Amino acid sequence: MKDELYIILSMLMIILIVIINKPAFAIAALILSIALHILYRMPLKRLLMRWTLALLLGFSIVMAHTFMYGQVVLHTWHIGAMTLTMYADGLTNGLRMLLNILVCVYVMALMTYRVRIERLTSIIGSLAILKPFVEITSMTYRYISMLYEQLLTIYRAQRMRLGYINWKKGIRSAGYLGGMVIIRAFDRSTEVYKAMKARGYND
Repeated sequence: MKDELYIILSMLMIILIVIINKPAFAIAALILSIALHILYRMPLKRLLMRWTLALLLGFSIVMAHTFMYGQVVLHTWHIGAMTLTMYADGLTNGLRMLLNILVCVYVMALMTYRVRIERLTSIIGSLAILKPFVEITSMTYRYISMLYEQLLTIYRAQRMRLGYINWKKGIRSAGYLGGMVIIRAFDRSTEVYKAMKARGYND
């Protein structure tokens, strides 16, 4: 029963973070997560591994909102015939979304550390949540693990080629790494979509 209650509370926390969408609530959830982190003694490396992809996604969202959405102009650059505008409200919204993403990933990391993924999907299924949700959760976990393994492979190859010998090369290598991860994630999602459609998931 303890596992079931913990999962329900964790999922409720994630839903409230998304719905309320207020930095104060996200920070309160972050403080609670830190307390649980200390209580459960979850390795910090595990959290940093989960945050790697979240930071890449979050950074892309922050950049998109900062330069594409907003009304309050913070700064404008004129580069040849192109004008690049930075919006203050877009930056604020992007940072708020980044905070929400990191806290939600933190809560999920604690939940999967406290309850194994097999047990997690079993409990979710027993709680009468729709079966497709359980299937999608299991599939997501599987493909995130595969994507992370590909990320590690590229990173190790870059390290062997001295891709992080200084900060300039490090930034260039990190940019290439992020681009490759996004491209491979898109390719993988396309393949999974076609496979699911062939199996009748669109019916």
